[in-house]
Amino acid sequence: MLCVSTVPDDTMAPETSPLGRLCLIIEKRADAVYSWGPDRARLVFDGVPFDLYFTKPKVFAVALLTATCSANHILKLSARARVQGMRFSPTRHLLFGSDDTPLYVSSEEDFYGRLGMTPVAPADRE
Repeated sequence: MLCVSTVPDDTMAPETSPLGRLCLIIEKRADAVYSWGPDRARLVFDGVPFDLYFTKPKVFAVALLTATCSANHILKLSARARVQGMRFSPTRHLLFGSDDTPLYVSSEEDFYGRLGMTPVAPADRE
């Protein structure tokens, strides 16, 4: 998981934004780049494959949570959010309130707390 500073990348020219510069560095050094999108890259460095997620500080906790969850656990979290009158968008790394306002959380524990749940360890997120 990579959190690129609070610099507003979307208002900067791609070649000068922190994320844009980082992309160029990674592409030059990677053995292979299998996919590259606005939020995630699939790469191989020194024979080791990995996914690199890009996020902004205010959604980092939810991005980390979704990166370490199974698809089944994400479905459970989405269902729990609906029961609580909220909406969970794993692709946007956001939890939305009943009025569709983004609810930013500072940690995975805070996210689970908003859903009225006890935090689940990454190894148990099935």
